[in-house]
Formats: sequence, C-alpha cells, structure tokens
Amino acid sequence: MSWASTYPAAQAALLALCQAGIDLDGEVRDGPQVTNSAALEVIVIGYVTTADDTAADGSFGTGDMGQASVEETFTIHNALGVLSGSADPEAIAAGRARVFELHADVGALLAANRGLGGVVMQAEMGPWTLREDTESGGYRAELRFSVDCRAFTQR
Repeated sequence: MSWASTYPAAQAALLALCQAGIDLDGEVRDGPQVTNSAALEVIVIGYVTTADDTAADGSFGTGDMGQASVEETFTIHNALGVLSGSADPEAIAAGRARVFELHADVGALLAANRGLGGVVMQAEMGPWTLREDTESGGYRAELRFSVDCRAFTQR
C-alpha cells in the first residue's frame, strides 16, 4: 500500500473552516497574496509572497508507531490583512486590533476542530509576525501566521 501527504486535504479543510466560520468585510482566499484585492479584510490560507513562495513545509518520520505508519508534521503558512483608508492614530489602533481579532477567530476555530474534520491528528496555531505600513496613504496590517499540523499516514 502506498502513502501520501495529508497536506492538500488539511489545507483545503482549513480553508473551508475559515470560509464558513469567520465573519469579515472581505474574503477568505486559497493563496497566494494578501495584496491586489479590493477587500478591506482578507484571510489567505497557503500564503506566499514574491520574496518567499513557501506555502507550507513539512517532514515525514516513523514516529512512535514504528514501521506500520509514517508520521507527518507540516506547517501551513497563512496571512491576515486589514486595510484602512486612513493613517490617523485611531485607524491604526483599530486596524491592529482587528487583525488580531481575526487571528483569534482562526485560533478559536482550530481549538474547536483540532483534527480539521479528521484529516490530521492535531492542528494548532503556531508563530505569527505582524507587519504594518502607511506607505499607500492609508494603514495596512498584515499578520502572517502558521498552523502546525501532525498526522499519521498508513503505509
């Protein structure tokens, strides 16, 4: 019997979970960029940039179950974007708060669905990085975050 990565199914499950479970003034996208959208709020599952096109990374090992199974661990890279037409202090504070509110919404969805519908054994929030700018005359917050997954695949 052959085995394969669970990443494609996990990424699709995370995308569907966010599309169904998060209320936002924008869209949930299946990669690759937060930019080039008219939406004020965007969630990108499987995020890449022109500088880094890594949407996910992972590895396989035999894990605790020996030769009968292969343990897979991987990280899905994602991003949240919030745009505002103003760069005044109130707009910046509101945008920053909103991007972290959306981050918390994703975390709550994962806490309620650790297995992504049975696709993986465990999915949880990983590291995050906040980027902010006012170069376009307004405010933009981009919170890049990871979802760390662990699964077993039968050989």
